[in-house]
Amino acid sequence: MFELLDSRFIIIFCAKKESNRKWELKALNFRHLFLEQNYARLKDGYNFVHNNCDVWGKLKSINPAVVIISGFNPTHIYACIWALVNGAKILYMTDGSRYSESILGFKHKLIRLSFFRFFKAFIVASNSGKELIESYGIAREKIFVSMLCADLKIYNSRAINSFDDREFDVMFCGQLHELKLPFYFLDVCKIIKERSGRCRILICGDGPLRDEVLLRAEQYSLDYKYMGFVENELLVDMYRQVKLLLFTTRLDAWGVVVNESMASGTPVITTPFAGVANELVINGKTGFVLELDSLLWAEKVLEILAEKELWGSLSRSCTFLSQKYNFKDAARGIEDAVSFAGYCDL
Repeated sequence: MFELLDSRFIIIFCAKKESNRKWELKALNFRHLFLEQNYARLKDGYNFVHNNCDVWGKLKSINPAVVIISGFNPTHIYACIWALVNGAKILYMTDGSRYSESILGFKHKLIRLSFFRFFKAFIVASNSGKELIESYGIAREKIFVSMLCADLKIYNSRAINSFDDREFDVMFCGQLHELKLPFYFLDVCKIIKERSGRCRILICGDGPLRDEVLLRAEQYSLDYKYMGFVENELLVDMYRQVKLLLFTTRLDAWGVVVNESMASGTPVITTPFAGVANELVINGKTGFVLELDSLLWAEKVLEILAEKELWGSLSRSCTFLSQKYNFKDAARGIEDAVSFAGYCDL
């Protein structure tokens, strides 16, 4: 997406990669710079706090008219203070939703309220993100959408496999971490196998629970293929080999793997705790949003797998809706927010 923003934009990264990420950063063909890496992992073992003091000097050297922050780590707060001192407009960008931020404590909400009054515009990734910002008393006209997307250029270059050409029944794709509910995924697969006599599974991902997850899969005598961590370019072909993605999660602000799956014509079942729920995953159209009930999930999977016409309808709707979540429109959302702030005639 950033490639579509013109040369007046420069992206500042707090780190090249956090320690729980395995992807390799490809060459970036837009203006950018990296701060001196300085972060700490939170107790949940999943999130990080960045504290890059050198952001002040970098901003001074760039002297931007607009500063867009994407969180409230110390680094972002330094950037806000720099902007206030130097008369730059401040915009806030978040992929959060009303649900994903409902767990925030009073201190975190107070920090947001304290700074929001200085921000000229807000950039969100979803309708639920709009509701989140509005809940702080922000006027709707100040809120712009820049949706999270898959790289459709990669996915659209592949043919959509038919139902019969897909080797695996269900797929898990994500970190093997408690938040992603990998054991719940296996429980669902166990019921599917018990009810139908088979369940061919593809697991893509790595994480702290890897050994325990694979042991559980063996204990359940599941027919699975474990791919480990898979780079994005190779994931394209993984999605095309499965009939359904089970996006099990306890908390995801969005869930880009769903964009990727749907761009491959692969319907999705997910929980109400994912940002994609009821926005990208629409009940009966592109998949299903189900409560955490393993029997309910297994029955829905079996229903879809037993009805090729239902699967085909879901698959076609997935492919169609995924095209609306694209880099061009996402970049336009950022440009519109900056233009609203009053500094760029874009």
